[in-house]
Amino acid sequence: MVFLRVRVDKDPFLRVILNRTLSSLLSLKLGQKARVTEIRAESHIDQRILSLGIGANVIIQLSKVAPLGDPIAIEVDGALIMLRKSEAQGIQVEPI
Repeated sequence: MVFLRVRVDKDPFLRVILNRTLSSLLSLKLGQKARVTEIRAESHIDQRILSLGIGANVIIQLSKVAPLGDPIAIEVDGALIMLRKSEAQGIQVEPI
């Protein structure tokens, strides 16, 4: 097995790839769609998010944002789901 050490800040191609896959659900604009890549949350929040149907490779859309920014509403398979900002922060997405 060979390990390579790459400086991401020096390679613009890798920076684009990593920035694209590591953006949070909170970085989406209103109406924008994205694919869930990873859920990084505490175990009880992780279980809640998974039970709502939000998992890897699921397409979601940011539908509404409260006036003060918390909570947000996302559409998942036709269902409108409200999430706190703290819960949404742990959901990593790739914009489509």
